[in-house]
Amino acid sequence: MLTSRDETVRIRKLCPMDFKLGFTELISSTVTVRQFTRFFYGICTQSNVYVVESYERTTNKKKLIATATLFIEEKTTHGLCRLAHLENVFVCAQSRRKGCGKTLVHFLIEEARSMGCYKIICTSTSSLSHFYNATGFNEPHCVQTKIFPENFQAINMFDAATPKYEGTKKHLVKIHDGIESTCVIRNIHSRDYDAGITRLLGSRISRDFFEAYLEHVCGENHIVLVMEDGEGRLLGTCTVVIERKFTHGLCKFCHMEDLFLDTDQACHDTHGRLLIQEALNVAYSRQCYRADMALADDRTLTCYDGMFDRNDLIQQSILFPENFV
Repeated sequence: MLTSRDETVRIRKLCPMDFKLGFTELISSTVTVRQFTRFFYGICTQSNVYVVESYERTTNKKKLIATATLFIEEKTTHGLCRLAHLENVFVCAQSRRKGCGKTLVHFLIEEARSMGCYKIICTSTSSLSHFYNATGFNEPHCVQTKIFPENFQAINMFDAATPKYEGTKKHLVKIHDGIESTCVIRNIHSRDYDAGITRLLGSRISRDFFEAYLEHVCGENHIVLVMEDGEGRLLGTCTVVIERKFTHGLCKFCHMEDLFLDTDQACHDTHGRLLIQEALNVAYSRQCYRADMALADDRTLTCYDGMFDRNDLIQQSILFPENFV
């Protein structure tokens, strides 16, 4: 809490009454109070929306001057650690360049640490990267983005049922000299533990933890795609995480994460492109207006080329080594 002679400022979680305090105006979102209330009770289990509330003593009025969101993702990697996404940082024009935004970001960094996240990441344009650098973010990665403009009207689909991902997609992959191999993209399954999925992910977890992850985390909005060949060998995997946003008229946003490929396979770049295309298909079918994917550290991969619309965003991160399992 920050206190001055005429004003008290505090950081707290979003509440249903914040519609009247101007939350939708702060984030430039045109939603009704009914939509706001329904959405509030629908997202706060996974997204933690925080606001900065100002109370002016002279006028006896409260108003919201800033907001940001922590979206928590349960990972298959790093021993099923948690990852925090810092998103939707908004500061009203009158409160900018006064340290309000940095105070809020520092607060959420510590919140992510206390929640047991092994890392917090944020995505921004290069023009804003210096702001996040000043709050401790580093290790920049290029982010690839795919836009689905026809899904910007997702607010009209708020009551629509989310289609279940059924899989299975078969593909013929040319190996060499006209020889083709059949590969399948499908949902992750408990039998993948014995097939070596943890080796592919570089994650050391027990069978019990793996099956608990499948039961409690994987679902309509958290889909792990697995590619295997005709003999059941795992060739790659990619995770799709769907987030409903307060911004863009309650549209959905897709995080494409953890693309891992068996690089011993001659066609691993082709496998990667097929996995990326299927992940984009999943995002589109769930009415996402946008899908983001940070480039892997392995810059020799070419499977990203031509798959996305733009690559002018930067993802930065802060690690919490004490939370590594």
